[in-house]
Amino acid sequence: MNDIFVSAGLSRLSGNLRAVAVGCVNLIFTLVAMVLIDRLGRKTLLLIGCAGMTVALGTIAYVFHGCHARRALLAFVAAYIAFFVISSGAVVWVYVSEIFPTSVRMKG
Repeated sequence: MNDIFVSAGLSRLSGNLRAVAVGCVNLIFTLVAMVLIDRLGRKTLLLIGCAGMTVALGTIAYVFHGCHARRALLAFVAAYIAFFVISSGAVVWVYVSEIFPTSVRMKG
């Protein structure tokens, strides 16, 4: 994870600290996803997550292409991780378990 920060021109130590921050975002939004998955529904979370990931990756590409706002790179990477975790990261695991009929799940 910290290679992206080093590639942006930040120091290795700074990259390591930012990787820890991204890991904390991952943990927090995993807990948020566990709450939201039944309230908002799987499809809604996937749509929100895909839109958010698209915007976040677009801004990350802009930072690398234009060399602008390197200090804001952490916020953009954290936003990408947050949107991924609340959508694809959580919904896929729930959805995979719901593919099979209840009778097959009971045997498993």
